[in-house]
Amino acid sequence: VYLAEGSFLLMLSIVAKSVLSQWTVSPMLAGTVAGVLFAGLIVGTLFGGLACDRFGRRAPIIFTYLGITVFTLMAILMPSLLLVLVAKFCLGFCLGFGLPAANAIVAESCPPVHRSNIYCMTMVLFSLGQLYAATIVWLLNPSLSHDGMSWRMMLAGVAMLPFLLLFLAYFFLLESPHWLMLHGRVLEAQNVLQVMLSYKVNDANQSATAFSLQSLQALCHSAAVGEGCLSRSCLGETIKEAADTDDEEQGQGTCRSQVQRNLNDVWDGFCRDCK
Repeated sequence: VYLAEGSFLLMLSIVAKSVLSQWTVSPMLAGTVAGVLFAGLIVGTLFGGLACDRFGRRAPIIFTYLGITVFTLMAILMPSLLLVLVAKFCLGFCLGFGLPAANAIVAESCPPVHRSNIYCMTMVLFSLGQLYAATIVWLLNPSLSHDGMSWRMMLAGVAMLPFLLLFLAYFFLLESPHWLMLHGRVLEAQNVLQVMLSYKVNDANQSATAFSLQSLQALCHSAAVGEGCLSRSCLGETIKEAADTDDEEQGQGTCRSQVQRNLNDVWDGFCRDCK
């Protein structure tokens, strides 16, 4: 998200003069053209925070990439300044919509010991996005001449980045296990943790189970003493369902079966934490 935001903010500031040169505008209208993007950014961030709590972290991020791509193409094709303004506001909305979800999923998916460092490193993506936009400008207009600048072509070039990120996020971005646990979706949280562990743990039959169990215990405790919106009865029913289906899924992998058998231990620990 920060990668896309950095690239678009730089590109839009570069092409602003070329956009205005196509229409005769007053100073007030020129200021409106510059500020409408940031107005959309503020509104999008407010609604994005509500959306990421209600619908999860993954969906707002995917919506952000999709919206950026769609509204950039609309801005390129719009024949009048008014329609460009509308598309630019919607573009700003989408740029801000995914920021709360991106911040949350980074914080919730990182080990506490490295969380601050990893979160700070995500800010580097903003600079990398600006570097990408600068590369597009250098390739299409090395002289930086506003007279010969094709702002529609430059916006199309920078829109390739969120389109690529949309593809990658749709197939590879996982939901936050913390958010899943807060909403009682224990099995989905377990599956996400198993995928995450598969990139790090080599001995799945021994280490993955222990690490998954510890992670689920931590998430249960956080849900109980932090947000307080995870129903104990809901969690208990989910864990019972996992235990009942354990025998049916033994053929899908020893590690998964071991984790499901241990989910009752997670529930016992969760109940002890609530006392």
